[in-house]
Amino acid sequence: MSYKKRSDEFWDAAELCNSNDLYAAAASRFYYGLFLAVCGFFVTKKGFDPNPSNVHSRLLTKLKEEEPDGKRDARVFREFKDIRVDADYAKAEVYKIDLTERSKADAVRQKYLKKMVG
Repeated sequence: MSYKKRSDEFWDAAELCNSNDLYAAAASRFYYGLFLAVCGFFVTKKGFDPNPSNVHSRLLTKLKEEEPDGKRDARVFREFKDIRVDADYAKAEVYKIDLTERSKADAVRQKYLKKMVG
């Protein structure tokens, strides 16, 4: 699996969903686009095993503890994870994800995609 290709595909799908008022679907795809970039970096560069349980929580912990700016990146990651959980499990209404929030998440996503291939 190409983490970069899948991350880009999910991000593009999220943008389409978001612009067509499919906010729950957009939230899920935005999060997974971000998740795959960060996960791909840790798998390819740090030997992270994505298969055991609690992969999302373990990845968040590694991000906070092992990366420069990891705490800041982890806040963005966590924010999008929470939105995704709300969307997937109908815990709260999901509204259009504004450009500012998408830009923060995409900056984190792009950073880890570059680190993964660099």
